[in-house]
Amino acid sequence: MRWLCWIRRLHLDGAYAQAWLARGNVFRAQDQFPAALEAYERARALQPDYAEAWCNIGVCLQDMGKYGESLEAYDQAIRIQPDYARAWMNKSTVELLLGDFSSGWAHYEYRWRTDSAEVYRHAGIPALTDLRQVAGKRILAWSEQGLGDTIQFSRYVRMLAEAGAEVVFEVQAALRGLFAGQMGTAVISMGEDPGRIDFQTPLLNLPRLFGTTESSVPGETPYLKAQPDVIAHWRQRLLSNDRRPNIGLICSGNARFKRDSLRSIALEAFAPIFGLGRVFLIQKEIREKDAAYLHLRPDVLTVLGEELKGFEGTAAVLECMDLVVSVDTAVAHLAGALGRPLYIMLPFMPDWRWGLDKEHTPWYPDAPLFRQGEALQWEEPIARVAQGIRSRFPGA
Repeated sequence: MRWLCWIRRLHLDGAYAQAWLARGNVFRAQDQFPAALEAYERARALQPDYAEAWCNIGVCLQDMGKYGESLEAYDQAIRIQPDYARAWMNKSTVELLLGDFSSGWAHYEYRWRTDSAEVYRHAGIPALTDLRQVAGKRILAWSEQGLGDTIQFSRYVRMLAEAGAEVVFEVQAALRGLFAGQMGTAVISMGEDPGRIDFQTPLLNLPRLFGTTESSVPGETPYLKAQPDVIAHWRQRLLSNDRRPNIGLICSGNARFKRDSLRSIALEAFAPIFGLGRVFLIQKEIREKDAAYLHLRPDVLTVLGEELKGFEGTAAVLECMDLVVSVDTAVAHLAGALGRPLYIMLPFMPDWRWGLDKEHTPWYPDAPLFRQGEALQWEEPIARVAQGIRSRFPGA
């Protein structure tokens, strides 16, 4: 690997800026942010015009919650290299996190120019650039990034339809059944022929096109519904003489997500809530350590991926819950879109969509946010979740 060669070079030549950058990348991959920052600073000191070092300093400061200093580092990288897409893109996530939506959405367009960018699909169709174009036109709105992004920003598809467009909504195959018959649109899976289209737009371009500010987020919920027959199936399946509230728990997300170690929580950490209701672990997959812990906790029930049969089943199960407690995953967005009672668990350095410090988000205004006060420490926010459950269900 290239970074390993650079680290070997570091042992031979301590004045090699790229080797210090590679060393910082190794530390950051291990969530050792102060050590990573020190290495990036060494690279920058050796080569002051090293735009990548300045950008990585910005990333590390962002990881540490030093957002003002992070923006300064990104700006320095951009002064050195004005077309540096990764610096612009990273800067946009800090701007959005801090509520500067005007600059944030504009700079977020740089996501298509980074080295890790997704393929910009449907490039042969004219791009939608002005909402005055949509009336009477056939618009293809297509999903990008993760399943949670599609669920969260699907609210804009309905807004396109309400603006007079005939909308075709292209989604990941796993979500087609969930969206079918909703949003006032035709729904297709990626790869299907959308037919004649006048304009196309990536889904996350729509907040900018609609001029979304922090105070104008379209936060009305629910904007999705579960299928009544599937809800009836699960209500019967989960029926019990136990009158305590049903609490749905999602403690981990996709293990392949690059920052999963910061957002997923060991199941055993939620022990303080297990006696407060009928707790259902609602997961597509269960981590090996969590599966072992489940053998010690027969009071924790499971509803797993093979039982759920897609997001349509997950939506129906969530409708059967009196409260959903979730880390930052697609299921949290699904619960929010369904308007279910929801507690969202957030890491110390949250994703940009959750904002900073606030106890609620305009995207799901009725869902309290339980934030870490210190990186990797979940005991205190879980204690607040437990207290919130006791307050919500005093007779349970």
